[in-house]
Parts: sequence; C-alpha cells; structure tokens
Amino acid sequence: MTYALLCFVLLVVFPLDYYRLLSDRWYVNYFIRKNKDDFRRWYRRIVPYALADLKQFKAGKSSLVFHDDYDNALIVKNELSELRNQLSGRQLELFDKLVAQKSVFEYDDFMRLYNDIYTVWEKVCFPDDRCQLKTVSPVMLGGELRRRRMEKNIPTKHAAEIVGIDEFTLYDYEEGRHYMRVDVFFRLCQVYKADPTEVLNKIAHGFRGNTYHKKMSPPKRAR
Repeated sequence: MTYALLCFVLLVVFPLDYYRLLSDRWYVNYFIRKNKDDFRRWYRRIVPYALADLKQFKAGKSSLVFHDDYDNALIVKNELSELRNQLSGRQLELFDKLVAQKSVFEYDDFMRLYNDIYTVWEKVCFPDDRCQLKTVSPVMLGGELRRRRMEKNIPTKHAAEIVGIDEFTLYDYEEGRHYMRVDVFFRLCQVYKADPTEVLNKIAHGFRGNTYHKKMSPPKRAR
C-alpha cells in the first residue's frame, strides 16, 4: 500500500504540480504597455515573479531557462528600486501595500497618491517615452509548432521531409535549441495549416533588454 501510494505521488501528483507551476510561469511575461492596467499587472504579478526568479537563481534552485528571463527579471528589480527611491513617504507606504496586496481603504487620498505613483512609474519604465518591444522565445515557438504538428498527427520525419530539412534539425527546433529559420517557420505553418501571425501573437512575450537597458547574462554558478 505504501509503495503504491509513493508511486502515485511520483508518477501523477508531482508531474501535475510541476506542469501546473510551469504553465503558470509560462504565461507571466515581461511585456508592458504604458497604461494603468499594465501598471497594476507590473506591481501585482511581474515584480513578485521577477524577485522570486532572481532569489531562486541566486540560491541555485532555478536555471532561468526561459528566453531572456534573467535579463528581464534584473531589469524589473532595477526599475522597482528606482521607483521606490523616487516616491515620497506616503506614496512609498501605499505602493508597498499595493505590492503586498494589503488593504488600502484607510487612504482618503488614495486616487491622488495612486496617480502620482503611476506618473513616476511611467518615467521609470518608459524613459524618453520609448516603446517596449516583444520577442519570441525559441523554446515557446518550437513548443507551439510541435503541438500543432501533433494535433495533425504528422510524424517528425514526414514534416521535416516536406519542408526540406533534416529530422533531427526539426527536433532541435521543436526543443528550442536553435532559432528557427524564417523560411522553415513559414513552411511548417503551411504544413500544419496554421496562420503565422496567429502563432507569433500567441507566443510573443516581453523583452526589454534591447530597448534602453544594457543586456545582461546570468552569472555562472560554481559547480
């Protein structure tokens, strides 16, 4: 009985929990626009995930394998620090409660403070009114195309032959080990009867490392 329970946990419960966490992380992206909806998403969702990512990476518990996650998490941490430095006492007090998702009903001047914080956030995250860009992760692109290939029940070897590449090359593309060539991407979309624009829009996520910040790389950990 104990052995059967252990097998159930290892083979069913753990994988389900792991993929639930992975799926939740998959949909947290760092792309933000200059509006109050994205400001709210920034302090409620992006900031906690970025700080948690960096903390886990420093402790050796996370590899930050998602494309540009380390760059973007570090950027968010720097933005958070800069924003906090520019806020006054009551603004900072309110902002910390917003991040911690605590009650803010005691603030009679809530809207004024909130708008002031938002104005500072605009200046910090959008210096010189520059736009932020989206990017496409090779892991996400490969995973999405693999999902569509499997939906059509097309073997890897057959799909590779149609688009004129080696089977192992397609496998590497689907695993996200290499960036996919544009011509191969469009051919695969035709084979899978998928709209290229729809595919890209579905998986595009934020990347702010090449807009106005210096691009960083994760430090190498001692083995």
